Amino acid sequence: MTDRRYSYLGVDERWRLAHALRPIAESFGTLDVYLVGSVLERSDYRDVDVRLILPDCDFRVLFKWPDCLIDQFRLMLQTAISEMLQEQTRLNVDFQVQSQSECQKYKDRKRHGAIYVAYVNSESAREFIPQWARIAAKLLA
Repeated sequence: MTDRRYSYLGVDERWRLAHALRPIAESFGTLDVYLVGSVLERSDYRDVDVRLILPDCDFRVLFKWPDCLIDQFRLMLQTAISEMLQEQTRLNVDFQVQSQSECQKYKDRKRHGAIYVAYVNSESAREFIPQWARIAAKLLA
């Protein structure tokens, strides 16, 4: 029998992580925040890998400095957010920001939405989902 587990995080851990990620996702204006890595595959995971995926154009705007400064700023931002998430969730979180192009290099690997867990059916989701997504939903309904 195949294990169809969402991840090896407990329900309470997923809930804490989703709620801690919400203000971060809102700050970046995206719902593209994913769980990746060993936490999806085995119970003895070392850390909880979280990836925030930005469209290439947004990524370039955020990280527009010369290459040597991009890596320093990106590392500082990722480290600060990882430490904040670790404090809030009591999980060993490795948070990284990736461009859509960078993400495509790993398209064959497993990933699950990290925020969707807590907000898909909640009232606050209407405020959280960007305006363009609400318009698209109305057109498709």
